[in-house]
Amino acid sequence: VANLEVKGASAKTLLAEAKSAGGLSGTLAAKGAFEGSGGLPTMKGRGLGTITNCRVEHGRTLALLAAVLQVPDLASPEFDECRAEFTQSGYRLSTPVLRLVGKAVQLTGRGTVNLATSGLDYQMTLALAPGLFAKVTRPELRPAFRRRGDGFSEIDFRLYGTTLDPQTDLVSRIGRAAATEAAKEQLNRLFKRKVF
Repeated sequence: VANLEVKGASAKTLLAEAKSAGGLSGTLAAKGAFEGSGGLPTMKGRGLGTITNCRVEHGRTLALLAAVLQVPDLASPEFDECRAEFTQSGYRLSTPVLRLVGKAVQLTGRGTVNLATSGLDYQMTLALAPGLFAKVTRPELRPAFRRRGDGFSEIDFRLYGTTLDPQTDLVSRIGRAAATEAAKEQLNRLFKRKVF
């Protein structure tokens, strides 16, 4: 049985000491409780962690989103807070709460990671502030987003693959939204008025 509590730690220093390639900086506060009797397959645990003044650099998922949406600013955004709540049962790490929230970008979701295979299965939502959404200039991309009451524009997507090679269904979602928008325009032209 192990109980862990961290306050005021440098996320960057901890990752460097763990020889992790991830580029995450900020101040970490975390709590976790774990128990098991025979290595990772028997481990059970739960906990949460928060990083304030969080910055992600060289993150594969953010780089993937930046490439798909053709917005380079998404590759290395600054967040006011990065928060995760997790439970572990053997190789399965579930994250019912994942929130990376900043003034320009918000990335939220939930899902699982397989600790043996590094396999990902997450349902995510990306939200962009008006200034950053204005940088999404390709016309086929914009209809896939929906406008929120606070001015942010958001899009849901699935994240899968592995931690080293993440994949997303954003391209197919964008394609469906573009096809729907084209169909609406055709119908509006056909009836010579705005139907939708």
